Amino acid sequence: MQVMRVTSIFVALLLAAAVLGACSAGAIAQEPLPGDSRVVPADGASWRAASWPDPTVFEMVDFAIYLDEYAADEEVDDFDVEVSTSPALDPDGTLADADRIDAYVALPLATHPEIFTVKTNLTAEWVATPGTYYWQAHYDEDGELYVSDVHRLTITPRPAADPPTVPAPTPALPAPVVATSLVPAPAPLPARTVRTWVRRAIDRATHRTPSGLVYRCRSSSAGGAATCRPSWHDARFAYRGTLRISAGRATTQVAFTGTRAARSCRRRCVRGIQWSISLATGSRR
Repeated sequence: MQVMRVTSIFVALLLAAAVLGACSAGAIAQEPLPGDSRVVPADGASWRAASWPDPTVFEMVDFAIYLDEYAADEEVDDFDVEVSTSPALDPDGTLADADRIDAYVALPLATHPEIFTVKTNLTAEWVATPGTYYWQAHYDEDGELYVSDVHRLTITPRPAADPPTVPAPTPALPAPVVATSLVPAPAPLPARTVRTWVRRAIDRATHRTPSGLVYRCRSSSAGGAATCRPSWHDARFAYRGTLRISAGRATTQVAFTGTRAARSCRRRCVRGIQWSISLATGSRR
Protein backbone atom coordinates (compact mmCIF):
# COMPACT_ATOMS: atom_id res chain seq x y z
CA MET A 1 0.00 0.00 0.00
CA GLN A 2 2.83 2.37 0.90
CA VAL A 3 4.48 1.75 -2.50
CA MET A 4 1.22 2.46 -4.35
CA ARG A 5 0.74 5.73 -2.42
CA VAL A 6 4.28 6.95 -3.26
CA THR A 7 3.76 5.99 -6.90
CA SER A 8 0.47 7.95 -7.07
CA ILE A 9 2.10 11.06 -5.60
CA PHE A 10 4.98 10.79 -8.08
CA VAL A 11 2.58 10.50 -11.05
CA ALA A 12 0.59 13.52 -9.82
CA LEU A 13 3.76 15.61 -9.58
CA LEU A 14 4.75 14.62 -13.13
CA LEU A 15 1.31 15.64 -14.45
CA ALA A 16 1.47 19.00 -12.67
CA ALA A 17 4.94 19.68 -14.07
CA ALA A 18 3.72 18.81 -17.59
CA VAL A 19 0.78 21.25 -17.29
CA LEU A 20 3.01 24.06 -16.03
CA GLY A 21 5.50 23.40 -18.84
CA ALA A 22 2.75 23.55 -21.46
CA CYS A 23 1.45 26.87 -20.07
CA SER A 24 4.96 28.36 -20.06
CA ALA A 25 5.60 27.20 -23.63
CA GLY A 26 2.34 28.82 -24.87
CA ALA A 27 2.93 32.17 -23.19
CA ILE A 28 4.17 35.08 -25.31
CA ALA A 29 6.93 37.15 -23.72
CA GLN A 30 6.40 40.89 -23.44
CA GLU A 31 8.18 43.76 -21.72
CA PRO A 32 6.93 46.97 -20.06
CA LEU A 33 7.75 50.28 -21.72
CA PRO A 34 11.41 51.06 -21.03
CA GLY A 35 12.79 53.40 -18.38
CA ASP A 36 10.75 56.47 -17.50
CA SER A 37 8.30 56.15 -20.42
CA ARG A 38 4.74 57.35 -19.72
CA VAL A 39 1.42 57.65 -21.53
CA VAL A 40 -1.40 60.22 -21.58
CA PRO A 41 -4.32 60.29 -20.71
CA ALA A 42 -3.35 58.95 -17.29
CA ASP A 43 -5.15 56.03 -15.69
CA GLY A 44 -8.57 57.14 -14.39
CA ALA A 45 -8.73 60.28 -16.57
CA SER A 46 -12.10 61.60 -17.79
CA TRP A 47 -13.16 63.26 -21.06
CA ARG A 48 -16.40 65.09 -21.85
CA ALA A 49 -18.50 63.35 -24.49
CA ALA A 50 -18.25 64.78 -28.01
CA SER A 51 -21.32 66.26 -29.71
CA TRP A 52 -22.79 63.55 -31.94
CA PRO A 53 -23.39 63.21 -34.87
CA ASP A 54 -21.33 66.30 -35.79
CA PRO A 55 -18.30 66.36 -33.45
CA THR A 56 -15.38 68.73 -33.96
CA VAL A 57 -11.68 67.91 -34.06
CA PHE A 58 -11.22 69.73 -30.75
CA GLU A 59 -13.64 67.31 -29.00
CA MET A 60 -11.55 64.26 -29.94
CA VAL A 61 -9.28 62.43 -27.47
CA ASP A 62 -5.51 62.93 -27.86
CA PHE A 63 -3.30 59.93 -27.03
CA ALA A 64 0.39 60.59 -26.34
CA ILE A 65 3.36 58.39 -25.45
CA TYR A 66 6.49 59.96 -23.96
CA LEU A 67 9.19 57.38 -24.68
CA ASP A 68 12.26 57.21 -22.45
CA GLU A 69 15.09 59.10 -24.19
CA TYR A 70 17.34 56.02 -24.11
CA ALA A 71 14.71 53.94 -25.94
CA ALA A 72 14.04 56.81 -28.37
CA ASP A 73 17.66 56.46 -29.57
CA GLU A 74 16.69 53.01 -30.91
CA GLU A 75 14.55 54.71 -33.62
CA VAL A 76 11.11 53.42 -32.70
CA ASP A 77 8.92 54.12 -35.77
CA ASP A 78 5.44 54.21 -34.21
CA PHE A 79 3.13 52.95 -31.47
CA ASP A 80 -0.05 50.91 -31.81
CA VAL A 81 -2.87 52.33 -29.66
CA GLU A 82 -5.90 50.15 -28.88
CA VAL A 83 -9.21 51.03 -27.20
CA SER A 84 -11.42 48.38 -25.60
CA THR A 85 -14.57 48.00 -23.52
CA SER A 86 -12.76 45.64 -21.12
CA PRO A 87 -9.32 45.47 -19.43
CA ALA A 88 -9.04 41.77 -20.40
CA LEU A 89 -5.80 40.81 -22.16
CA ASP A 90 -4.83 38.34 -24.88
CA PRO A 91 -1.86 35.97 -24.23
CA ASP A 92 0.55 38.48 -25.81
CA GLY A 93 -0.24 41.02 -23.07
CA THR A 94 -2.24 43.42 -25.26
CA LEU A 95 -5.96 44.23 -24.92
CA ALA A 96 -8.17 41.35 -26.02
CA ASP A 97 -9.11 41.53 -29.71
CA ALA A 98 -12.64 40.36 -28.87
CA ASP A 99 -13.35 43.55 -26.87
CA ARG A 100 -11.43 46.06 -29.05
CA ILE A 101 -13.55 48.91 -30.50
CA ASP A 102 -10.90 51.26 -31.92
CA ALA A 103 -7.21 51.28 -32.94
CA TYR A 104 -4.69 53.88 -34.14
CA VAL A 105 -1.04 54.36 -35.08
CA ALA A 106 0.75 57.10 -33.10
CA LEU A 107 3.60 58.81 -35.00
CA PRO A 108 6.55 60.79 -33.56
CA LEU A 109 6.60 64.59 -33.51
CA ALA A 110 9.05 66.17 -35.94
CA THR A 111 10.60 68.36 -33.24
CA HIS A 112 10.51 65.72 -30.47
CA PRO A 113 11.02 62.19 -31.88
CA GLU A 114 10.55 60.67 -28.42
CA ILE A 115 6.92 61.92 -28.25
CA PHE A 116 4.28 59.95 -30.20
CA THR A 117 0.75 61.33 -30.67
CA VAL A 118 -2.53 60.49 -32.38
CA LYS A 119 -6.07 61.91 -32.21
CA THR A 120 -9.25 59.82 -32.36
CA ASN A 121 -11.23 59.81 -35.60
CA LEU A 122 -14.30 62.02 -35.99
CA THR A 123 -16.20 58.80 -36.72
CA ALA A 124 -15.27 57.25 -33.32
CA GLU A 125 -18.77 57.13 -31.81
CA TRP A 126 -17.49 55.83 -28.45
CA VAL A 127 -15.97 59.29 -27.77
CA ALA A 128 -19.56 60.60 -27.75
CA THR A 129 -20.93 57.70 -25.66
CA PRO A 130 -20.61 58.08 -21.85
CA GLY A 131 -19.03 55.05 -20.19
CA THR A 132 -15.75 53.50 -19.05
CA TYR A 133 -13.19 52.44 -21.66
CA TYR A 134 -9.66 51.02 -21.54
CA TRP A 135 -6.66 51.86 -23.71
CA GLN A 136 -3.08 50.66 -24.13
CA ALA A 137 -0.04 51.50 -26.26
CA HIS A 138 2.63 49.09 -27.48
CA TYR A 139 5.38 48.68 -30.06
CA ASP A 140 7.44 45.82 -31.50
CA GLU A 141 11.23 46.17 -31.61
CA ASP A 142 13.41 43.34 -32.96
CA GLY A 143 10.81 40.71 -32.05
CA GLU A 144 10.27 42.07 -28.51
CA LEU A 145 6.79 43.43 -27.67
CA TYR A 146 6.85 46.45 -25.33
CA VAL A 147 3.47 47.27 -23.75
CA SER A 148 2.15 50.01 -21.47
CA ASP A 149 -0.16 49.42 -18.53
CA VAL A 150 -3.86 49.33 -19.35
CA HIS A 151 -5.35 52.76 -18.57
CA ARG A 152 -8.97 53.50 -17.73
CA LEU A 153 -10.68 56.42 -19.52
CA THR A 154 -14.16 57.65 -18.57
CA ILE A 155 -16.34 59.52 -21.08
CA THR A 156 -18.63 61.80 -19.07
CA PRO A 157 -22.03 63.12 -20.26
CA ARG A 158 -22.27 66.55 -21.84
CA PRO A 159 -24.03 69.19 -19.70
CA ALA A 160 -27.68 69.81 -20.52
CA ALA A 161 -28.29 72.74 -22.85
CA ASP A 162 -29.88 75.86 -21.37
CA PRO A 163 -33.56 76.22 -22.29
CA PRO A 164 -34.24 78.92 -24.88
CA THR A 165 -35.32 82.27 -23.51
CA VAL A 166 -38.38 84.02 -24.86
CA PRO A 167 -37.84 87.79 -25.13
CA ALA A 168 -40.58 90.10 -23.94
CA PRO A 169 -42.61 91.67 -26.75
CA THR A 170 -41.63 95.20 -27.70
CA PRO A 171 -43.73 97.88 -29.36
CA ALA A 172 -43.48 97.93 -33.13
CA LEU A 173 -41.33 100.75 -34.46
CA PRO A 174 -41.18 102.05 -37.99
CA ALA A 175 -38.34 100.43 -39.87
CA PRO A 176 -35.45 102.83 -40.49
CA VAL A 177 -34.34 103.43 -44.02
CA VAL A 178 -30.86 101.93 -44.32
CA ALA A 179 -28.74 101.76 -47.42
CA THR A 180 -27.84 98.14 -48.08
CA SER A 181 -25.17 96.53 -50.19
CA LEU A 182 -24.59 92.96 -51.20
CA VAL A 183 -21.65 91.21 -49.47
CA PRO A 184 -19.94 88.89 -51.94
CA ALA A 185 -19.51 85.26 -50.86
CA PRO A 186 -15.92 84.09 -50.31
CA ALA A 187 -14.32 82.76 -53.46
CA PRO A 188 -13.40 79.05 -53.73
CA LEU A 189 -9.83 78.22 -52.72
CA PRO A 190 -7.37 78.33 -55.64
CA ALA A 191 -6.26 74.85 -56.75
CA ARG A 192 -2.58 75.81 -56.41
CA THR A 193 -3.09 76.94 -52.80
CA VAL A 194 -4.93 73.71 -51.93
CA ARG A 195 -2.14 71.55 -53.37
CA THR A 196 0.46 73.54 -51.44
CA TRP A 197 -1.40 72.95 -48.14
CA VAL A 198 -1.82 69.23 -48.93
CA ARG A 199 1.90 68.74 -49.47
CA ARG A 200 2.87 70.80 -46.40
CA ALA A 201 0.43 68.92 -44.18
CA ILE A 202 1.68 65.49 -45.33
CA ASP A 203 5.28 66.54 -44.84
CA ARG A 204 4.52 67.81 -41.30
CA ALA A 205 2.41 64.81 -40.23
CA THR A 206 4.50 61.91 -41.59
CA HIS A 207 7.95 63.59 -41.36
CA ARG A 208 8.74 62.16 -44.77
CA THR A 209 8.68 63.75 -48.24
CA PRO A 210 5.76 62.35 -50.29
CA SER A 211 6.47 60.78 -53.68
CA GLY A 212 4.00 60.09 -56.49
CA LEU A 213 1.47 62.41 -54.81
CA VAL A 214 -1.95 62.42 -56.51
CA TYR A 215 -4.18 65.19 -55.07
CA ARG A 216 -7.76 64.70 -56.42
CA CYS A 217 -9.03 67.92 -54.73
CA ARG A 218 -12.29 69.85 -55.00
CA SER A 219 -12.83 73.27 -53.44
CA SER A 220 -16.14 74.09 -51.77
CA SER A 221 -18.35 76.50 -53.71
CA ALA A 222 -19.00 78.32 -50.41
CA GLY A 223 -15.29 79.15 -50.19
CA GLY A 224 -12.69 78.59 -47.48
CA ALA A 225 -12.76 74.77 -47.62
CA ALA A 226 -11.67 71.88 -49.82
CA THR A 227 -11.80 68.09 -49.81
CA CYS A 228 -9.05 65.92 -51.33
CA ARG A 229 -8.61 62.18 -51.72
CA PRO A 230 -4.83 61.93 -52.03
CA SER A 231 -2.57 58.92 -52.47
CA TRP A 232 1.21 58.90 -52.15
CA HIS A 233 4.17 56.90 -50.91
CA ASP A 234 7.56 57.36 -49.29
CA ALA A 235 10.54 55.04 -48.88
CA ARG A 236 8.66 52.74 -46.46
CA PHE A 237 4.88 53.23 -46.69
CA ALA A 238 2.01 53.84 -49.11
CA TYR A 239 -0.91 56.07 -48.07
CA ARG A 240 -4.43 56.88 -49.30
CA GLY A 241 -7.53 58.45 -47.76
CA THR A 242 -9.58 61.63 -47.41
CA LEU A 243 -8.05 65.01 -46.47
CA ARG A 244 -10.22 67.99 -45.47
CA ILE A 245 -9.00 71.59 -45.48
CA SER A 246 -10.64 74.46 -43.59
CA ALA A 247 -8.93 77.82 -44.14
CA GLY A 248 -9.16 80.57 -41.52
CA ARG A 249 -7.78 84.09 -41.44
CA ALA A 250 -4.72 83.12 -39.32
CA THR A 251 -4.56 79.31 -39.44
CA THR A 252 -5.65 76.52 -41.76
CA GLN A 253 -6.83 73.19 -40.32
CA VAL A 254 -5.98 70.03 -42.27
CA ALA A 255 -7.41 66.65 -41.14
CA PHE A 256 -6.62 63.29 -42.75
CA THR A 257 -8.38 59.92 -42.35
CA GLY A 258 -7.16 56.92 -44.31
CA THR A 259 -4.81 53.96 -44.41
CA ARG A 260 -1.08 53.28 -44.35
CA ALA A 261 0.55 50.09 -45.69
CA ALA A 262 4.14 48.92 -45.68
CA ARG A 263 5.27 48.84 -49.31
CA SER A 264 6.77 45.36 -48.76
CA CYS A 265 3.38 43.80 -47.85
CA ARG A 266 0.54 46.13 -48.89
CA ARG A 267 -2.28 43.60 -48.70
CA ARG A 268 -1.40 42.19 -45.25
CA CYS A 269 -0.04 45.29 -43.49
CA VAL A 270 -2.77 47.91 -43.94
CA ARG A 271 -3.49 50.09 -40.89
CA GLY A 272 -5.99 52.87 -40.35
CA ILE A 273 -4.45 56.24 -39.46
CA GLN A 274 -5.78 59.69 -38.65
CA TRP A 275 -4.09 63.02 -37.99
CA SER A 276 -4.80 66.73 -37.98
CA ILE A 277 -2.42 69.64 -38.55
CA SER A 278 -2.68 73.42 -38.04
CA LEU A 279 -0.83 75.49 -40.64
CA ALA A 280 -0.21 79.22 -40.66
CA THR A 281 -2.42 80.54 -43.47
CA GLY A 282 0.02 83.18 -44.63
CA SER A 283 3.14 81.04 -44.36
CA ARG A 284 4.76 79.23 -47.27
CA ARG A 285 6.73 76.80 -45.09
